[in-house]
Amino acid sequence: MRVPECLRENEVMEVLSCGRWPDQCPEELRAHIAACAICADVLEVALALYEDRETAHVHAHIPSADLMWWRAELRARQEAARTASRPISFVAAFGAASAIGVAVALLSSAWPWLEKYLVVPDLSALSFTQLAIVIAFAVGILVIAPLAMYLVLSDE
Repeated sequence: MRVPECLRENEVMEVLSCGRWPDQCPEELRAHIAACAICADVLEVALALYEDRETAHVHAHIPSADLMWWRAELRARQEAARTASRPISFVAAFGAASAIGVAVALLSSAWPWLEKYLVVPDLSALSFTQLAIVIAFAVGILVIAPLAMYLVLSDE
């Protein structure tokens, strides 16, 4: 399908965009727009778009330069704080991992001494359901405890 076009569409758009419609528009162009359906449609759509743009300009709230400057400074400070806190987070994570490693090392070296004083149950005497409950409890502790620690210690 071929789209109909008029050679004077650009002229209509130019008159409208320069703000010469309808007062300063040449009379012969007005007569052409009245006779040409394509140019009349172009004028109608372009007028609607220009009116909408003017309405948007009237209702647009442009913040002051001081406010924009303050927001940019605030954003720059927040970025600097995030950048500065990255090494601190790394050191804290390394310290936590080191503390866990030291605790495991101390516990493994003290295990023979602790074994004398702790009563370790004989798991072979348990039934299948009791053993399943013990395993589920141990897995629950191993999964829920780190998750709980993460939720408690996270910043969000």
